[in-house]
Amino acid sequence: MLIGWINLLSRVRTTYVFRRRRVKRDTQTSPAGVYSRLRGITAMSSQKLLARCLLLLLVSTAASQQKQHSVVLPQSAGKVGDPKPFSGDTNLGTWAPSEAEIDGLEANLLQISGMKLKGWPPSMQIQHPDFYYRQYIGATANRKKLIFVNAFCQDPPPQTWKNQIYVVKDGGTCFWQALYDPATKQFSNLTINGRG
Repeated sequence: MLIGWINLLSRVRTTYVFRRRRVKRDTQTSPAGVYSRLRGITAMSSQKLLARCLLLLLVSTAASQQKQHSVVLPQSAGKVGDPKPFSGDTNLGTWAPSEAEIDGLEANLLQISGMKLKGWPPSMQIQHPDFYYRQYIGATANRKKLIFVNAFCQDPPPQTWKNQIYVVKDGGTCFWQALYDPATKQFSNLTINGRG
């Protein structure tokens, strides 16, 4: 990110210096005209610089916030507690998902919005799953490698959310869980907590 800022500033400075030199050649014509032209170039360069800096800041902040909203839990976190077992054969913390598998999960995360919740009216859905804090942990069910997703909307999240599974008994759509199959790139077993 620092390299991007340096490149941006050097480009703007180079443009400003080039334009200033061009204006200096015209100084013999009219001092008042040269001054107003130079002032206009400086104002334009400052505005462009400010706009580019703000855009770069927004893009970098959005990217960093997205990464901060999800975490791959250590395998040992699966032994802390079993949040909502999906079957008797679901074991958490049995393998470590790769970065590519997590990227695939996040690329398909919006599938959650279209899924129906078991035992709830069809109108009840998770609208923006990417807005939730998400914990990922490798799980196996029926000898299949899956990724367990534990999501919650509490902001700020609890201090331990990056190290152990955050379990809450109620809260409705503020807390949901699902399984993701990296082989098929599909989510399944979407559940939400009961209402308290």
